[in-house]
Amino acid sequence: MRLSSAGLLATISLLFACTGPAEQGATSGNPQLAPFPYTAEEIRASNPPGTVLVYRIDENGVRYHMIFEFGETDGETVDLASGATSEEGQPLGGESQASRVSWRELRDHASFEAKNTERVEVSVSVVAGEFDCWLYTVHQAEPSRVTRYWFAKQRPGSPVLFTMEAAGRETYRMELLEAR
Repeated sequence: MRLSSAGLLATISLLFACTGPAEQGATSGNPQLAPFPYTAEEIRASNPPGTVLVYRIDENGVRYHMIFEFGETDGETVDLASGATSEEGQPLGGESQASRVSWRELRDHASFEAKNTERVEVSVSVVAGEFDCWLYTVHQAEPSRVTRYWFAKQRPGSPVLFTMEAAGRETYRMELLEAR
């Protein structure tokens, strides 16, 4: 199996709940946006250099793993590397991707329009463990789909579980296998 470049980039974006960039200067106090699950500082503190996150992805029945590694940081930005492997650990999709991103950009990826978003407290069990979470359910009209993001209260950063549904059928699932 070979993962397409588009599939790899989509998964990287989904890691941090990317729905598009937040408005310039938007904060969790903006009434047009749902509250952010974390501050940029909380994400930075939870993901020091060397942090590795491993996710299992199921995309319309195709399963693979995504591995993300946080590298050097200057306090404002961080090197973030990612790559896809088969479930057996064989590299997919060519070389790993690497980019320099700001902690604020990572925080802003969890920007959701308040009018389309429900936020509740729940517990969820994934391979990496059991987590108390904020569950964000985002309803999108065009195209019609529902996305759900489980942000662990004790693990600031990307969601520990993410699902996407179209026409009532789950089409994408990303589950945290381990964080080290």
